[in-house]
Amino acid sequence: MPDSDRRFSFNHATFGPDVSFRLFLEAVSQSGASAVGLWADRLDGLSPRAAGEVVRSLGLEISGVSRGGFFASASERQRQDAIDHTRRQIELTAELQAETLIIVPGGLSSELRDIGSARRMVADGLGQVVEFARDCGVKLAIEPFHPALSAMRSVVNTLDLALDLCEACGDHVGVITDIFHIWWDPNVYRAIERAGSRIFGHHLCDWRLDTIDPIADRGVMGDGVANVSRLTAAVLQTGYDGWMEIEIFSRNDLWTMDARAITALCLGRAMACLEQAEHLSRGDRLRDA
Repeated sequence: MPDSDRRFSFNHATFGPDVSFRLFLEAVSQSGASAVGLWADRLDGLSPRAAGEVVRSLGLEISGVSRGGFFASASERQRQDAIDHTRRQIELTAELQAETLIIVPGGLSSELRDIGSARRMVADGLGQVVEFARDCGVKLAIEPFHPALSAMRSVVNTLDLALDLCEACGDHVGVITDIFHIWWDPNVYRAIERAGSRIFGHHLCDWRLDTIDPIADRGVMGDGVANVSRLTAAVLQTGYDGWMEIEIFSRNDLWTMDARAITALCLGRAMACLEQAEHLSRGDRLRDA
């Protein structure tokens, strides 16, 4: 786990689709952050083993790897393909010498409109890979998604739904608390307390008041309406001492900026957020408003 003053990570997605793996790593290594969130399909053609060596040569750690999952489909063949793909992503995560693979559960489609059936498919798919992940020494982190993304990304829309899946799978399956996805939930503080040691990652970002795209119009901490510091304080109160990962998909703002400008802006906001969260976490236990 990172020391308290070295606990920030940058996800590659924060820099947009055009910033190469090497430029991303160089910018992060020079920023003061100590870890990176990687995407399996953005390693600049390097093998996972070689990519992991480059990361570590720059003094960085890997906070998480994106992504496996997408288990919901009307097609049995596609469901099996998703299971097979997730197994390959688990192997890749192990080869990177990373601890955690992010699981995106999967959404609805024109052929699959029953959300209950889709959730059962997610549970089944997860059950098909969980022992393989354990054998590989890889933790699986389910990321619940905002309901606006149910059709495109995930039928697991609350932290509680994700935790229900975890409890059927063992202690090496946990959750990601991503501010963008969980801030709206009226039960979120109780769910964070319930999650406890199953929180495998915490993603910093914000929900813009005038957001125009639920995928790529996310805000830097403090630019939106999510109570980022209070939510982060609740995560800290569980005993979480892992990475604070800055993951902000921002097509019209961050993705138009130089990589070093991105790190300067986002890391400054993240540090301020964590300072306030640490102050809040020393007070009474947080509850839903």
